[in-house]
Amino acid sequence: MNIVVTLNLLASAAIAGILVYFLLKIRAFYHDFLQFVTSQDDKTPSGLAKVVDTIATRVGHSIAIEAKTTLMGKASGQSRLDTAIAGDIAKDSLSSISPLIAGMMSLFPSLGKRIAKNPALADYVVSKMAAGNHAGTPVQEPVNMSKYE
Repeated sequence: MNIVVTLNLLASAAIAGILVYFLLKIRAFYHDFLQFVTSQDDKTPSGLAKVVDTIATRVGHSIAIEAKTTLMGKASGQSRLDTAIAGDIAKDSLSSISPLIAGMMSLFPSLGKRIAKNPALADYVVSKMAAGNHAGTPVQEPVNMSKYE
């Protein structure tokens, strides 16, 4: 019977030691948690405040970048649409002004694309066509072939 009582006391002491150990660990964790949550003085923010500030800054930055990208994409799309419509109007108005220019735009697709991308070139093309200098180089006089016959 003494052995049973002794074993019972040893087991109770071991369980009590384990409980004390866990209580000390919980108390240390609680103390660390309180230090993390509360600030030491008025000038220094707590650890939790620093973490929340960092998360809020990153989330805010991410939202701002996403909003900027979305708005810039919409503005860019609208600008491209406006330019394309202005280019189509310029090409069509040039074609209606002069069938020669319409033929040139058909023969030289790059000219039509350039006018579509930059409608202000339409006036330049009309002035070049009116001047009679289409290639941008001096016009050569035709050679008199009568002396070679």
